[in-house]
Parts: sequence; structure tokens; C-alpha cells
Amino acid sequence: MSTSPACPRASRKVPSRPNSSSTVTQAFIEKQAPGQNPFQLVRLLPGVNSTSPDPLGLTGGNITIRGLQTSQVGVTLEGVPISDVGSAATYPQEIIDSEDTSQINIKQGSADLDSPVVNSSGGTISIYMRDPSIKPGGTIDFSYGSKSST
Repeated sequence: MSTSPACPRASRKVPSRPNSSSTVTQAFIEKQAPGQNPFQLVRLLPGVNSTSPDPLGLTGGNITIRGLQTSQVGVTLEGVPISDVGSAATYPQEIIDSEDTSQINIKQGSADLDSPVVNSSGGTISIYMRDPSIKPGGTIDFSYGSKSST
């Protein structure tokens, strides 16, 4: 009787490489103006430039990471790619509200081989949603300012 497994598993050491990543936490997101899209929430991270044609983020926007355009940045929501397959465009205003976002991670540089996005030569944006509460309830947020926008 043999004690060795029928199908031995091969182990492979994956070399680690340095990478740059930044995270926007829920604590930071809660301090921002309500209703912002994910591209607006990461605009202060190093190496990130985010533009939006309106202050509320309702008409989309563009993002560059270390000079690479939106179409070269892979975006995932809870690990699922959400970029348009044909044009690699991402529509940030259609993804998720800031009130439902728990954190956003940006990994600069090319993505790992096991990354689910194919257009991520400029980096990967990973968006994670808040966990639902056990108790029923809701969240109320408001904004004020010039022209009731910010």
C-alpha cells in the first residue's frame, strides 16, 4: 500500500516583483461629496489624473495612470471586469455610487497574468462594494454649495 498521493501536486515558486499600489478607504470616501463616481474618488492618488466634465460626475470622465489613458486601464468591480469589450472604454458614472463603495485599489503598471482584464497595460482599478448591514436601514447624505453641486 502506497502512502503517496495518486496525483502529486507540483509546486512552483512565483517570483515577486515590485509594484506600486494605492488604496482609497471607506473612511476617506465618507468624507467626500456624495454621489461621486470612482474616477473622481481616486483623483488625489499619486500618478493618477482624473478629469470630469461636470462636478457631479454624471457625464463620465477620463482617467490616466502614469500617463496611460482610460482604454489602457483595466477596471474591475468585485473582481469582475467592467470595461467595454469592444472599445475598452469604462463608464464611471454607471458603475457604483460612492455611498456603496467600501474601497478602491489602484495597482499601477501592467497587471498580473491572472488578472481578468486584457487592457490593463497602464494599471488596474479594483472597486469593492460595502457589505450589506444585518439590520434594515438606510443612509442619507446631502451636499450644498455654489449652484447646489459641491
